[in-house]
Amino acid sequence: MRRPKPGLSTPGGRLFGVVAAVSFALILCAPAVRASAARNFFALRSVKLWSHPSERHEPPPAQTRDYGLVFWRAWLSPDAIAEADWTDLIAAGYRPALARLLLGNLYLRRGETERAITVMKAEPDITTRLVQEGRTLLDAGRPQEAAARLRIAAALAPSNAETYRLLGSALWSEPAKAAEMLAAFHRYLDLHAMAGLDRDVVLGQVTTAEGRWTETEAAWGSVLGRRPDHPFANVFLGHALMRQGRCSDAIPVLQRAWERTHSKWAMLYAAQCRQQMGQLEEAEGAYLALLAVQPGDSDAESGLRQLRARPTTVAPGR
Repeated sequence: MRRPKPGLSTPGGRLFGVVAAVSFALILCAPAVRASAARNFFALRSVKLWSHPSERHEPPPAQTRDYGLVFWRAWLSPDAIAEADWTDLIAAGYRPALARLLLGNLYLRRGETERAITVMKAEPDITTRLVQEGRTLLDAGRPQEAAARLRIAAALAPSNAETYRLLGSALWSEPAKAAEMLAAFHRYLDLHAMAGLDRDVVLGQVTTAEGRWTETEAAWGSVLGRRPDHPFANVFLGHALMRQGRCSDAIPVLQRAWERTHSKWAMLYAAQCRQQMGQLEEAEGAYLALLAVQPGDSDAESGLRQLRARPTTVAPGR
């Protein structure tokens, strides 16, 4: 007869529980362990792997206990140990989708993109998971990490339009990646021909980056027609009007953007428009209003210094 395992209601079981809890707490005190656990938890925050069909198969009970320990060791360990453990778990078929995602993320952190692709592409719906993770990272203000996932998703499923939209958005704030950003956005526009808010936003971003101001005006006007409270459409529309030399039209749009979002660029462009129109006192007031909300802003301080030193109009289009 199999000897029953001690439960937590027995003295031995309670002692085991206390020792296990204390040991686990001591392990978590190590900075490297905390970092590993945090990285792995964040990677899974938006990826519902625990209930995925491929994760429901468990090895026989005797093996489950062994592989479970390996899983948690990999979860909490530095990369060198985790790499071997995730590889063993994949080979054993223990939570393979989860193990492939985490091993792929490990390779991404080390810059080993090809190895990450090789590991991840074996999982049938890994592209969906990578896109979900990329979106989560983008929303969390981590665009470079998002771009790493989305590049792999694009390589694995080159006809997924949403992947390219998110990739372009992740690269938007990196001037050195402007060519890649535009390529991603153009690919999205090619794949997603149906009119809609997302397409109008991407078209506005592309034409802004390429300096096609008439088309930019039309795109952002369409965005506002679909969603009047869009958070940054007024800023882009006002900028497009300014670049066309239509500052009298741009200022009300930029003022509306400032009132709704206190966007730095709304007030900065409004100040530049005022200068172009020769309204120097109003331009100074705009710079001061921006500095009141964002003290020490370098662009506002620079513009104010130039205005006070040389109170002349700025050349159109600058």
